[in-house]
Amino acid sequence: VLDEVTSAVDRETEERIVELINTEFRDSTVIAIAHQLHTIVNFDMVVVMNSGRIVDHGSPQELLKKERGLFRSMFEAGQMN
Repeated sequence: VLDEVTSAVDRETEERIVELINTEFRDSTVIAIAHQLHTIVNFDMVVVMNSGRIVDHGSPQELLKKERGLFRSMFEAGQMN
């Protein structure tokens, strides 16, 4: 379980952590709480929560295709920062 694992690190360290997760835990179940959504785009499944409720789920690619989806709007907002 990873809770905001990249929230307090610089960009270079964040990239190393994400790469490590993607390679070393490829065949493992990883549960990650993330507000920086670009760090989870390679995950198999994402569960989107809002106010403590599940509002959507699917692969990041599926969720990014949903025009009015919360995941897509949050992802796009994060890209602007």
